[in-house]
Amino acid sequence: MRLPAIAAIAAVLLIAQVAPAQCEDESFGVGGHLCATFMTLRAKSPDAEPLFFSWAQGFLTAWNMASEKPILKVDTTAMTRNEQRKFLIEYCEVHSTDMYLKAVAALLAKLKYEKARKTGKAEE
Repeated sequence: MRLPAIAAIAAVLLIAQVAPAQCEDESFGVGGHLCATFMTLRAKSPDAEPLFFSWAQGFLTAWNMASEKPILKVDTTAMTRNEQRKFLIEYCEVHSTDMYLKAVAALLAKLKYEKARKTGKAEE
């Protein structure tokens, strides 16, 4: 089981000393870390990306649960999980100074776009 490795990565994220100029905010969980931090951890451990992706999936689920109007909800099946992972990695490669949360927000917008593109309906 990979739980000990995931716990180790979580511990590293929580105790990492980050320069204030980097604008990382641990109050957002891993979403408050810079894309550069995500990419560095991803390169060091195969368990980093699943931890971050799990956070992203939780964010999207919470978004849908908190959205009372159907137009605000996202269809998380509009892209496969692998496509979502690839999107987040590619976003962070290009936007290394953005918080991972911003990458997830971009994924949310992409999911809305993909649903509208495939169905012609963004409001459902």
